[in-house]
Amino acid sequence: MIAASKMTRCAAAFAALALVGTSACDVADAQGAGKVYYASNDFKVVPLGGADFEVVPRGGSSGPRYFCAAGDYARVRLNAPPAARVVVTKAEGRSAALGVSRSVGFTLVPQGGVSGGSAFTASVRKVGNNYSVAHARTMCPSGQPDFRS
Repeated sequence: MIAASKMTRCAAAFAALALVGTSACDVADAQGAGKVYYASNDFKVVPLGGADFEVVPRGGSSGPRYFCAAGDYARVRLNAPPAARVVVTKAEGRSAALGVSRSVGFTLVPQGGVSGGSAFTASVRKVGNNYSVAHARTMCPSGQPDFRS
């Protein structure tokens, strides 16, 4: 659970950032793992360096929800083009960055940098599964305000 002071900072950041074109907040993680990005579906995204990042679920998790957060982070924070690919680099398991029980590792790869796409399901249990940033973002729940491009 986020501490009250963090929630206040996050709410203020949300209000300010919504005016300039984004709807998620960026706060320092309590465990010092760096900046934690909250995706449009409230999953945490922890940068690991370069194009690598880890997605940590909030509440229930599923492959599409992980890919939603990965696509959202890639587009908003990494400024990835829609055709770039988010690729599973660590299957669902214990978080390396935060030490929590579940997370999935991803990397961002330029268009054409990965052969083939994912299977018909958005599984995060197999390293190498991937979707374009644009397709991953279609897995985000509809009805949530999204002020980003």
